[in-house]
Amino acid sequence: NVTFTHANPGGVRTPLADNLPFWARIPAKALMALGVGTTPGDCAEYMLHGMLGTERGWRCVSTKGEAVKNKQPGQEEMIKKVWDHTEAM
Repeated sequence: NVTFTHANPGGVRTPLADNLPFWARIPAKALMALGVGTTPGDCAEYMLHGMLGTERGWRCVSTKGEAVKNKQPGQEEMIKKVWDHTEAM
C-alpha cells in the first residue's frame, strides 16, 4: 500500500539564485525576471496534484504534475535496495 513518486518540478522562481556564483546568478535572475519558471505556489499545486490520486507502486510526474508515460523503472537491483530500505524504516 505504498506509493513512490519521483517529481521533476523544473525551474521554480525562488531566492535560490541568490546563492549561486555570479556567473550563474546573473542569467538565472534574468530568466526569472522574464517569467521563466513557475511560481512556488503553482509548483506546489502541480506537485501536490502529482502525488494525490496515484495508484500504488511508483510513478514519475512532470513539471505540471502529470504522469510521465513510458517511463522505465530503474535497475532491479536498485528497486530492491529502495524497497529494503523502506521496509527497514
